[in-house]
Amino acid sequence: MSELRDRISIVNARINAEIDLPSHVAFDVAVDGETIGSSLEWLDEDHGLVRKDCHLNVNPDVLETVSDRLQA
Repeated sequence: MSELRDRISIVNARINAEIDLPSHVAFDVAVDGETIGSSLEWLDEDHGLVRKDCHLNVNPDVLETVSDRLQA
């Protein structure tokens, strides 16, 4: 079986600064080259990641889909 780093990737990353949301980087998650979900992470004023509020930790749909695809 391929190593995880060869199977999982972050794609289509983009920085958004929408009026109704704080600055954030949005991205898609791909498994074996197929996009399976999207998420975002907040950015601070210096455009660094805000590590105390991780969306992937509170967005179980993306993580469950990744897990399902890896086991298939």
